[in-house]
Amino acid sequence: MKKEKFLELFPKDAVNEARKLYNYFETAEKYEINIFTEEFYTPNFWKRLGVKIGSMNVKTCGLTEVSERRQILFENYEDKEAEYPNKILNIKNLSKFKKQEHKDYLGSLLGLNIKRELLGDILVYENGAYVIVSEKISDFLLNNLVQIGRTPCEVSVTDDMKELPETEFQEIIIRVNSERLDSIVSELVNISRGSASEAVESGNIMLNYVVQKRKDKNVDISDIITIRQHGKFIFSNDLGMTKKGKKKLLFKKYI
Repeated sequence: MKKEKFLELFPKDAVNEARKLYNYFETAEKYEINIFTEEFYTPNFWKRLGVKIGSMNVKTCGLTEVSERRQILFENYEDKEAEYPNKILNIKNLSKFKKQEHKDYLGSLLGLNIKRELLGDILVYENGAYVIVSEKISDFLLNNLVQIGRTPCEVSVTDDMKELPETEFQEIIIRVNSERLDSIVSELVNISRGSASEAVESGNIMLNYVVQKRKDKNVDISDIITIRQHGKFIFSNDLGMTKKGKKKLLFKKYI
């Protein structure tokens, strides 16, 4: 596949990530080898690739089977012994009094100058979190991640997938006149419609992992909205109309 055709598969404002992904694809195609990405890609990349591109199979790996951020394998031949270049880290919160949230773990990881694309999904549990990371940074994190915020932590590698908790969500039901992005953002985080519009136009809102600056953009079921400083929400279901003629929508917030 030519580079131009490959890049057309992906959002125009994600061209840098798409070019990097093409370099992996081109190498695998040229030398007829299997290539794993070091980076983790969001669904707007791996879903658009499908399961086959050209003569190669496309496979992915994340923290769990439903993970959103995944490393990608361009596979020319089956190799059952090949392993994705990642490690699963268990970050234990050593404080009995301070419970950390997803944003706390992510913020502390990024605070070590780690690039976001080298981190996969983060699953938070009662006293810690699991995170899948690129193998190239695993040793660095084991030696340098010593606290989450101001709370001390302990980091270890785990290979036991049975340890991993299920992803937890908080269900939120909102009532809106339409599925416009600014209207939904306003209700999800309890801010005025004007403030929601400003947040969208300022680039503080992502729709399916791509910055969306159109406040009148319609949101569809299964779309994922990321609101800076408020978290990530998935449009789960349309529950019909209220007696007052408003749309009743179910969202799930990642905890």
